Amino acid sequence: MKKKRLIIAVVIICCVILYIWQTNKIHNTPKKDTAVSTESNTTTQQAETTTQATAQTSAETTMEPDTEEYFEEDTEEEAQLKKTIAELMKEESNTTPEGEKAVQCYMQFLKDTPKSKFDIADIDGDGTPEFFTLEVGMDAAMYKYNAKKDKVKKLHSYQLGKASVMYYSKDKHQVVFVTGDTGGGEFDTYEYTDGELKKIESLVWHNGKFEEEGELNVCCHGMHFCQTAADCFNYYKFDSNNKVAEVIAYGEVKTDGDKSCTDKLEIVREIPWDEVLRIVNIGKNCTGINNTGNRNTGHYNTGDRNTRNCNTGDKNTGDRNAGNCNAGDRNTGNRNTGSYNTGNYNTGDWNTGYWNTGNNNTGYKNTGNQNTGDRNTGNRNTGDWNKSSFNTGCFNTKEQKILLFNKPSDMTYRDWCESDARWLLKQIPKDVVEWVDEEDMTDEEIKRGMASFRGVDRRFDFKIKNDKVVFLSDYAHHPSEIKQSILSMRALYRDKKLTAVFQPHLYTRTRDFYKDFADSLSLLDEVILVDIYPAREQPIPGVTSKLIYDHLRPGIEKSMCKKEEILDVLSKKDIEVLITLGAGDIDNYVPQICGLLNKK
Repeated sequence: MKKKRLIIAVVIICCVILYIWQTNKIHNTPKKDTAVSTESNTTTQQAETTTQATAQTSAETTMEPDTEEYFEEDTEEEAQLKKTIAELMKEESNTTPEGEKAVQCYMQFLKDTPKSKFDIADIDGDGTPEFFTLEVGMDAAMYKYNAKKDKVKKLHSYQLGKASVMYYSKDKHQVVFVTGDTGGGEFDTYEYTDGELKKIESLVWHNGKFEEEGELNVCCHGMHFCQTAADCFNYYKFDSNNKVAEVIAYGEVKTDGDKSCTDKLEIVREIPWDEVLRIVNIGKNCTGINNTGNRNTGHYNTGDRNTRNCNTGDKNTGDRNAGNCNAGDRNTGNRNTGSYNTGNYNTGDWNTGYWNTGNNNTGYKNTGNQNTGDRNTGNRNTGDWNKSSFNTGCFNTKEQKILLFNKPSDMTYRDWCESDARWLLKQIPKDVVEWVDEEDMTDEEIKRGMASFRGVDRRFDFKIKNDKVVFLSDYAHHPSEIKQSILSMRALYRDKKLTAVFQPHLYTRTRDFYKDFADSLSLLDEVILVDIYPAREQPIPGVTSKLIYDHLRPGIEKSMCKKEEILDVLSKKDIEVLITLGAGDIDNYVPQICGLLNKK
């Protein structure tokens, strides 16, 4: 097959076995052999990364018999050795008596058998550390303290070549021996369990070329790579500790999405990290990925100097901002710590004004919410400097009463919004509304009008009421209305299970009152939530029925579904008392629900 020269993001952690030890610390890399080890590591890194799914099983490593030496207590001459061991033990948490005794034995062992390179780590997490030695050009070995015999037991020794290192993973309980020379080398991976080392994988390489037998299968078998450098960071952390290499896939190649695998691969070179950054960014001096802007540490930015992602503005620490210097997300204004603001300097969300700490304000310096005026600490004010809510004037400290029919009333605007009167008026077409003064009506007209009034539809409206099941429809769509309806039903049916289907009405109302809705609905035994009825509104990102769902009391039976699925959901439930709540179109399903319940 024709060779394919590919730039790959073969990202490596720990320089040897990426796919196994993605987050583990490297041990025992000899400093005086840095040049040789680096050569071995560079080659090793690429190969191990590309062989993510390789798993060859081999025979268990033959263990050497226990040594017979017993060790005496430490002497003063060993002070320097103790200091060295203490430094190595700083990262360990070996506080067990066995662990402390093991360290003593290892120190005596080092005194009797000097080793140029050594390390200590509790890789199996049992409180007793293991001991590692490495002599480049000779052998590497792993030892375990035998508590019963109070001595050191050699678990495994490995003959190494010129370019040789040993790695171990405390997280994966694995050890890798790497042996190599100018002509090639071998990687042998051992798993350490139950006090023994067992070989689980072996990979042989020659002059930077790797070959692997077996049928290729992306993500399962073969040496893996990406044909675009940036794609590899979909799988591995974008980190300078990870290594990237240029390779040639000269065998069969199979590709699935942004990942490929081959059975024959040659390591060409390790790509320096500064070159990697140039490859994965169009912009200059970026430490992130896929930036067209400059000096970004985040990703996918077209603006400059962003530390987060997907910004078209500059100097943002948040995400997806079109403005500048925002710590929040999705702002088109500047210097906002909140989100979704088109104004500037807002710490709240969804503001078009400036310096607001509240939400949804078009005015300035409001700490309350939904104000069109300035400096309001209350909510829904069109005036300025109001400490209370629903004001159109200024400097108000309590909610004002409103006028009805040109006369003072006992109602605040909040009371009016929640009233049945307002709901009734909203149901009347605007072109037929005409107010008639009482004095213009005769007694006979008033009597006829009262006689023809049949009550308010969907206000505690019983549809089924028998010994088996109770079903009613209620227009309640405000938290206080819902609470009153549920309390009334609870008083009527104390010993029955109360189930409600609630359709929230309006995105803004759900956003502002979802916690209050959850508190009221939590008085029920079971809640079924359907999608929000939008009416005239456009969807608001992040505002769904799930806001209410997530704040229902612990232990309540709850579920969510589309309104079209409500009949199927109810058919699977044992209903005792059912209420449909909401001002949307949930009442369209009332006849079908009645038919379903009557059949049970």
